[in-house]
Amino acid sequence: PFTTMGEEKKQSGKYRTLGPVSGWVSKILLSAIPVCCILFIIDIPTYLGHMLYKQQYLGLFLALFLSSTFLNIPMTKSAPRDRVPWYDIILAIIPFVIFGNIALFYADLVLTAGFATLDVAIMGFIAVMLIFEAARRVAGYPLIIIGGLLVLYARFAYLMPGLLNAMGVSWKRLFVTLYLDPNSLLGIPTGVAGTMV
Repeated sequence: PFTTMGEEKKQSGKYRTLGPVSGWVSKILLSAIPVCCILFIIDIPTYLGHMLYKQQYLGLFLALFLSSTFLNIPMTKSAPRDRVPWYDIILAIIPFVIFGNIALFYADLVLTAGFATLDVAIMGFIAVMLIFEAARRVAGYPLIIIGGLLVLYARFAYLMPGLLNAMGVSWKRLFVTLYLDPNSLLGIPTGVAGTMV
């Protein structure tokens, strides 16, 4: 069938043309990001009598950002542009489980990070993979390659020569640290994106 130039552009662009339901969900997610940011910056939780760690807000920010990314940006150039496939629906839900855990239970999680169980490490691994996939969709492979090399370096630094030699860490400890440490996924870059940008 024949398509107009506008329709062809919609089908080949970077972003998906969402239907009524997915478009509505996407608008809610994207609108919630600045609303939550404003509420956090003016410290509404404290006025309501609740102590909120910055990392809890950043967990919510990452859940909203990643979910909207998977809804709006297709996985590949050949992926459907006119609907959200089942795998992207699943990928849009998972961030709320992984980072919702941080938003709700960060105070308890960070206290037990040194004794974290395997399930926390698995959540950390999934969190890193979600960040990598979202970054790949938005910026391409170079950022993923750099991030992957840094993760591998943290694990295998003891094999490196000279000044690069350092003590490596286990996979479990590595992913728990990446997931929960305020200097990792919940660190300065996410803080800048979640509060200033």
